[in-house]
Amino acid sequence: MRTPPRPQWPPARALLLAALVLATAPAPGQEKKVAPIPAPPPSAAGADAEIVVEPEAAALLKAAWDWLGAQESYAFHAEVEYDEVYGEVTRVRVSGRADVLVRRPDRFKVFFDGDRGRNTFYYDGKSFVLADLRSKSWATAPVSGSNDAAVETIVGTLGVQLPLSDFLVTTAAYSASELKGAYIVGESQVAGKRCHQVLVLLDDLDIQLWIEADGNPLIRKLVLVYREAPGMPQFEATFTEWYPSTKLSDYVFTFLPGEAWRKVELAAPVAEPAPAGKE
Repeated sequence: MRTPPRPQWPPARALLLAALVLATAPAPGQEKKVAPIPAPPPSAAGADAEIVVEPEAAALLKAAWDWLGAQESYAFHAEVEYDEVYGEVTRVRVSGRADVLVRRPDRFKVFFDGDRGRNTFYYDGKSFVLADLRSKSWATAPVSGSNDAAVETIVGTLGVQLPLSDFLVTTAAYSASELKGAYIVGESQVAGKRCHQVLVLLDDLDIQLWIEADGNPLIRKLVLVYREAPGMPQFEATFTEWYPSTKLSDYVFTFLPGEAWRKVELAAPVAEPAPAGKE
């Protein structure tokens, strides 16, 4: 079911590195105006560079992930763009749309309609199903446990590129030692919503998050830049709709193939796929 070239999604739960600051983050208090801070040059993220985690940035990240982690069920729509890299330097921008349904502790469904495929990913607490709507083929594998455990198995063991998997789980994927910085860049508008823009740095990955400033701290946009990958590919998602506390029945997470569908085997995982690269 894997047809090259295909999108390479961000590493499993990479975005949740923002939650690393939770243990030391102060409770969000009165909002403080902070002047925009330019991103440090790539050399600043080296081993000897000073690690700076601004308290205001830590508090915003904590609030955003705490809110998402507290939802028993939710849904969202995201418009996605990402780069495929050819010949080390040539980038081709492709796009897609994602509709995601999550019910904790052990249910999710991801529908992705994009330039490179039209797929639905199901998890019902007992098994994982990947359905290719264009070829009308589907594959399944036994998977169990919480959504966090399931994503770890689906992405890490089965090698499936699961769109926006970071927004299905609740735990951090990186240790605090890997965090090189967190800064407030400033305020901006995303889809008509006033947002705080936060920059998070790793050794080889820059993450920008736009967190809604009024009401629930919803993540409205994210941009990933893979600084060390050939062509420095980027991944961008704009979350145009959020639906918290959505009532979702078991039926929503059940795949029922029609007569025209054919069952196939999941392809063997590819070791260490390069972000946004060409398979």
